[in-house]
Amino acid sequence: MTEALDLDSAATLLLDTKWGRRAGAERVHVGVNKATWRVGDCWLTCDVPRRATHVARMHRLLARLSATPGLDIDVPVVIATREGDELVRYADRVWWLTRHVGGRQPDPRNMADTAAVAYGLARLHRAMRALPGDLAVVDDTVVSLFELAADLVARGRLAFSPDDKKLLGRAEAVVREWLPRLTAVAPQLIHGDPSNPNLRVGHEPVRLSGALDWDQARFDLVLADLATVAQTVVFRSGTTAPRESLDAMTEAYTAAGGRQFTRHEVLVGLILVKFESIAHHGTRYLHGETDLAMVTSQVEKIRTALELYESP
Repeated sequence: MTEALDLDSAATLLLDTKWGRRAGAERVHVGVNKATWRVGDCWLTCDVPRRATHVARMHRLLARLSATPGLDIDVPVVIATREGDELVRYADRVWWLTRHVGGRQPDPRNMADTAAVAYGLARLHRAMRALPGDLAVVDDTVVSLFELAADLVARGRLAFSPDDKKLLGRAEAVVREWLPRLTAVAPQLIHGDPSNPNLRVGHEPVRLSGALDWDQARFDLVLADLATVAQTVVFRSGTTAPRESLDAMTEAYTAAGGRQFTRHEVLVGLILVKFESIAHHGTRYLHGETDLAMVTSQVEKIRTALELYESP
C-alpha cells in the first residue's frame, strides 16, 4: 500500500475513533510533508512529528485570536478529540482537526476583491496590535530572511548566473538604503502569508471574512503582509496598470486605519518578500526538497519589482 493510501486509511480511522466523525474524508492537498482532508464542515491535517511544537504554537495563537476583541475576521478553530487532545500522534504523523472557515478565495483579477483584502488586512493588523510577540509561530522576520537570502547569493550556494547576481545586487542595494527607515516602525504580530489561497472573502459589498494557514505568523513589520498582497497585484492580477493598482491597494489599507505607505515603500517591501522566497526555496533546494527553478524564478519577479521602483 502506498503512503498516500496509508494516510487516507489513517485519516478515516482517526476521525472515527478520536473525533467520532464518520463523514467521508476527501483529500484536497498534499505538500512535501503535510496533507489535508475536507471532512464535512471541518479540515483534518497531518504533518511530520518534528513539526509538533510548531503546530502547538499555531494552536495557541488561534485560541488567542478567537478570543480577541474587535477581530471580525474568522480564523480556524481547533477541535479537540473526545479525550481533549488538540494533537494526535499516529502513523508517524501529528494530526489535528479545525472548523471550516466560510467564504470564497479572493479573485486576483478582481480589484474589488484586492481592495477588500487590503482593507481587511488593516482591520486584522489593528486587532492584533496589542497581542504579545511571544504568540508568534515562527521566529523569522522579513529582514532576517532577506539577510539569509543575501548571504546565500553572496556565498554562491545557489546557481545564479552572473547577470542574475548583478540584478540581485542592485535590488539588495535598494533594500539596504531603505532598511533604516522601514525598521524604525515598531513591529507587531502579523499573519505572515496573506496570499489569496490563505484568505476568504464574502458578503456584499465584498469584505475580508476569514484568514487561514497561520503557520507563518510572526512578530514583524506590517509592510511584510501588505507586500504579499502587492505580490498578488503585480504578478497575479493581470493588470496593465500595476502602479495605479498598487496605489488603490495601499489607499484601501490606509482607509481602514492601516499605516500610510508610499508606493516606493510597498515596492521595496515586495523586493523584500521575494528575497524571502529565495531564502525559503533556496534552503529547501540545499536540503534536496525542491528544484532549482523554484529559486531562480524569483529573479524575474525581483526584476519586475525593481523596474517598477526605478521607473518615473
